[in-house]
Amino acid sequence: MAAGSTGKRKLKGRTPKREPLTIMVLKRTGTVWTGKVSALVLMGAGVFLCCYIVITLVVIYQHFGLTRGQETNRAHQDRLTQELDTAHKELERANHQVALLEAYITACTEANRYGLEKTGMSESAIGCTRCPSDTS
Repeated sequence: MAAGSTGKRKLKGRTPKREPLTIMVLKRTGTVWTGKVSALVLMGAGVFLCCYIVITLVVIYQHFGLTRGQETNRAHQDRLTQELDTAHKELERANHQVALLEAYITACTEANRYGLEKTGMSESAIGCTRCPSDTS
């Protein structure tokens, strides 16, 4: 610097253009590859790479979350299927009991309709001691 300068440079106009970065790649055999890349392109590639990694991690996390949820749903569905099978068996058993009771009531009603004294049968012969349809 000159003797009378204050140490600050005055900038006039545009800033000077930045020079591109030089990238060197070395191979084992001793050959060197060089290339020039602008800082803006390098920064853009870095931002793209960071975004790509973040998005990939989010997608993988969601995939494993959905897989875990499907396993839980599958176990819940298996339990509900077993409960449904049990309910069907109980329903069949109840329908069978209802059919037997209806046959019993029908037999008692017919026995009361025709009159037990006229046929000479006793109530214990048909298995009916007191029918639900009897009012007396």
